[in-house]
Amino acid sequence: MDRLRLFFYREGEHFEYPEDVRAAYGEPVRISLFHHDAARPDGFDTVSSPHEADFIVFPYELGPIICHRRTPFTRNFLEGLPYFAELEHKHVLFNFHDQGQPLCTRACIITDAPARSNRDDPFVYPYPHFPLKHVLAASPDHGFEAIRFDVSFVGTISDAVRLTLLESIQREKRLRHYLNAPMAPDWERSASYLHMANTARRQALERLYVGVMRRSWATLCPRGRAASSFRFFETLCMGRLPVHVSDEYVLPLAERINYAAFTLFVPEAEAPRAGELVHDWLAGKSLDERKAMCRQARQAWEEHLAPWRAQEIALDVLRRHRMVMPRGPARLVRMAPGALKAEAPRRQYPTGYFAGMALDDGRSWFTGAMLLLEGPRPDTVLVNNAVGEFPRAALNHLYHAGRGLPANACVVDLGCGAGVSSIVFANALLSRRRMNARVFCVDDWAGSELDGLRPNARHAGVEFMLHPLALNGAEAAELFRDGSVDLLFLNRGRGVADLEPWWDKLRPGGVIFGCCRLEEPEGVALRACAVQGGALWESNAALGLFRIRRPMPGALPGVDSKARSFGFA
Repeated sequence: MDRLRLFFYREGEHFEYPEDVRAAYGEPVRISLFHHDAARPDGFDTVSSPHEADFIVFPYELGPIICHRRTPFTRNFLEGLPYFAELEHKHVLFNFHDQGQPLCTRACIITDAPARSNRDDPFVYPYPHFPLKHVLAASPDHGFEAIRFDVSFVGTISDAVRLTLLESIQREKRLRHYLNAPMAPDWERSASYLHMANTARRQALERLYVGVMRRSWATLCPRGRAASSFRFFETLCMGRLPVHVSDEYVLPLAERINYAAFTLFVPEAEAPRAGELVHDWLAGKSLDERKAMCRQARQAWEEHLAPWRAQEIALDVLRRHRMVMPRGPARLVRMAPGALKAEAPRRQYPTGYFAGMALDDGRSWFTGAMLLLEGPRPDTVLVNNAVGEFPRAALNHLYHAGRGLPANACVVDLGCGAGVSSIVFANALLSRRRMNARVFCVDDWAGSELDGLRPNARHAGVEFMLHPLALNGAEAAELFRDGSVDLLFLNRGRGVADLEPWWDKLRPGGVIFGCCRLEEPEGVALRACAVQGGALWESNAALGLFRIRRPMPGALPGVDSKARSFGFA
């Protein structure tokens, strides 16, 4: 069998692991591509050049990064890897966690939780869960004389199908069953006894989990938050029969393992009838047939799915992927200059490229975790204790202005202060999957004022999208290419003098969006400047918001004498 040539990223040389993820989840988890036994040679060759490698491998599991910082940050993190832009198709990522969120990449993703959103993705490969230590220590168990139950379940009701399933089992009086779910207050971070804060209770449940499985012919293995369940593989490891309930999960190595020989597959729609189905399945097997099926389940696990098969499974995936992997950058992905003069070319993506990405960060300000109050000064807003220099009623209009920007938009927030307006634009862009967009936060922050922006951006889930420039407006403008800015936002207190250095930086058709008291000299001067430059001036006096659109080449000069509403009431 040919040996693959692999290039591995090295922390500290090629990337920096996010420190907040390390603090929350501990040291990063190395991928299971290496033998832990030094006496066993690896089945691949390590090369020093990514261009000579068959694959470029990120050495840590991405699960902790995705769970702590969410998918958009992780995608941006991958973009920062030194060889990702040029050789994305050669990259290999190990993505183990319950979210099942696609990363929208042409890299090879090896995951233990493929979800419906990426089930048919040709770059995603299923990988088994490996049983935890307390299960491995107790397995296998062929003491069938100790079996007391037909079917059992010890776990949490983390998905509606689980509740339906358990209720059906309870209704079936012909089944001997054991069902147990711990109380929700004992959980930490996820609906699993594995994350209980109370160590003694967790260990007691671990013993219960293993003990009940050993005393049951079959174990219910319904999907939970993810498309699959650890129970399925732990049941095989123990030498028992799984009842698999998930329409989404793609079992690993299905072309080699005859799962149907020892597994009952119940469609989710049939969960209300599960009790009857489980009874009929077991009742149709003699005692010797059940024992043989249990031994067959354990044998399949040992030969194909055990932890000591980890490298073999991963290398097999890579050999298969090498036959179908793309041979270069996607045709629809092109290189384009960044907004800053000193920038290397940046990637742009076609419309819909990120359509499958899950943006379910419940901690974001704009998906529920937002406390919105009137600000400490007239016509200001207080969002999660951060002051924004615009009226509360304007928040929605700023958001929709951001949603109308192109996929690779460049936004400059001039005088952003604590960053409320920057966060509004970033969330608006993310809501449209504008992953290639950026928001530059420009302010001549005094002293440690910049430290107010960073935690706000972090808590809102958009830190990766914001780029602070601690400069005055004119100094910052010098860094940008002409025609590179799609939207320039002028916070209150900014006027014609602040606008002047940025006019040429605005692309034709780009907009200047701002907040001021339109009847005061500042607002009058801005309107006069727009009229004189042949731009379109639109305003809403009630909100104190205005928009200036830079004319396209060849457009007729002049603006309407009456203020336009541009969607305002």
